Amino acid sequence: MSPILYKKFSMITTIILIFIILLAGLFSIPKFLGYDERVVLSGSMEPTIPTGSLVFVNLKKRDPKVGDVISYRRSDNDEITVTHRIVGTAGDGFITKGDANAENDFVTVYPDRIDGTVKAHIPWIGFVINGIGAEHFFTLIIWITVIDFLLMMTLEVFKPEKRKSQ
Repeated sequence: MSPILYKKFSMITTIILIFIILLAGLFSIPKFLGYDERVVLSGSMEPTIPTGSLVFVNLKKRDPKVGDVISYRRSDNDEITVTHRIVGTAGDGFITKGDANAENDFVTVYPDRIDGTVKAHIPWIGFVINGIGAEHFFTLIIWITVIDFLLMMTLEVFKPEKRKSQ
């Protein structure tokens, strides 16, 4: 293998490895800090949170205030969560509304249905996760890691030898 080709392949595998490390950190570090990731499926929070964004919900903060963006379940047995802003209070509950919506949500959100407050989001990465499927997304990352490792090992086998000067 020529030295130029070796350098190009080496650079590509290094970039892939860095990407995988960053991606692994993106999903593992927040979990250790008490955050959960959710994908925003609608445009109700545009332009603040674009459709397809990956939001990070602080599961430890369940005492939100007016103005906070929260993730909540509409009913006790609802698996689907909604991510909207608190715009007011109603007795013991909260009135919520999507930033892009003209009207408030029709459901009063009580504290026991709030999963946490949204602290950050990454636009459009949720499209990738939903497109592949969350369970397949992590499998894909593992396969990319294995293939990258094999490429790096192959590069070592074909590493060009340095010529001795005479």
